[in-house]
Amino acid sequence: MSTLLALVLMALCGLSIIMAIVRPGPIRIFLATLSLFVLGYYVLPVLLIDRSALRYLPSRDVETVILMTLAFVLSMAAGLAAVATQSRRLPRMEFDMVDRFLGSNWWAGAILANAVIFAYISTRPLTFYQAGSVEEFVGSQSLLSAILGLANGICQALAAIFLVSAYKSRNVMRLMFSSACLIVQLIIFATTATRLAFLVPMMTVFGALVADRQYRTAGSILATAVGGLLLISPFAVALRSGSWDNSQDVQAANFTYGTDPVSTIIQSIVDRADILSNMVVLKSHVDRNGHVSAKYYISVLVIPVPRAIFSNKPAVLSDTGSAEGEASILVWNLVSGGSGVKGSLTAFGPIIAYREGGWPWVIVNGFLTGCVYAFFLLAAYRGGIVGRSFFILAFIAWAVKKSPASLMEGMVDVMSYLPVLFFIYAVNLLLRYGRIGTGSDAGLAGSTASSTSAAAS
Repeated sequence: MSTLLALVLMALCGLSIIMAIVRPGPIRIFLATLSLFVLGYYVLPVLLIDRSALRYLPSRDVETVILMTLAFVLSMAAGLAAVATQSRRLPRMEFDMVDRFLGSNWWAGAILANAVIFAYISTRPLTFYQAGSVEEFVGSQSLLSAILGLANGICQALAAIFLVSAYKSRNVMRLMFSSACLIVQLIIFATTATRLAFLVPMMTVFGALVADRQYRTAGSILATAVGGLLLISPFAVALRSGSWDNSQDVQAANFTYGTDPVSTIIQSIVDRADILSNMVVLKSHVDRNGHVSAKYYISVLVIPVPRAIFSNKPAVLSDTGSAEGEASILVWNLVSGGSGVKGSLTAFGPIIAYREGGWPWVIVNGFLTGCVYAFFLLAAYRGGIVGRSFFILAFIAWAVKKSPASLMEGMVDVMSYLPVLFFIYAVNLLLRYGRIGTGSDAGLAGSTASSTSAAAS
């Protein structure tokens, strides 16, 4: 039965990808990109269950979690479609003066954006595999690190937009500079022992191309990114295994794809069956202990409120108010038996929705998630440079980093974006009334106008 459900989910994902190819648009491409990761995270481990850790679980548990995923993804697709049909009536995320200022200052913007990126990734561990221990990495996470992380994400999006602008205008010097910065990012991220970190820079460029309606080039970048991910996946797994005993140098020096490289690559993807395994663990916990409390939802609503004002602000998406109540940390503690070692395990949208309200809420949550995602993505897509940068941020967060994320997981991102958007709005007013930044840049400003006037579908 689990194989049949996985095949149905594969057919749904395949249909989404075909629709995006035949008639590309921001929402169709978003769903198609998400579908690629759903195939790797959920479908492949079930279809190749004899090669995955799922073979040790009761078949009924596997059937339950793959059915939960299918219901959530199908409902989310319906929500995306419902809002996408009204795309022309949606608002635009436009900040005319800030957009014009950014369009007028390509070199300053590109240099500053890339400088922030390199300052961020070179001065802190990006994953706990780079830290001395899991405890050290978890302890380093703070409000300041979250703010810097968001600033880095915005700068990555802006850097990608500047790169796409250089490509579109065929400006060789600009293109060489932006491309060199991207290559250095990829080299740095290749050493982090995590596939997602390596993938994000390429997918950010992909998102920038989608936002600029360069769908054919975007398809080429996506194919390159997926191919690069498949190639680096076994190497990242090897580095990760060496991180626990500080033998990464040995693992890197002795790494090999073996006699069957294709089988090695497939196995590294199938090993992501841990996501479905985590769903089984968390579902069992929810069935025993019930659903989340009001404190869980309050933690999302108060994200923009500084701790200086709300000193007892609960940890985000925590049922208890402490970090241990967040799903990924909760699953870690459940799996590790409360050993006291800090860490987290991946837990995505379907099981998060189930934790909130059971099977009925999985379906309703999926539909509402699709509606919220489509509304935000289309509003940002129809805007200017700032809007496109937030389109890229949300695209990466919801289609790549968490595939798929739930309504509350998505709202965490939206609530985090709000203070930044209000700040940009204030700056936009100052520029407007101060008559600053009235220049133009043919490459970047032109692509902004094209994006703004485009009809989203």
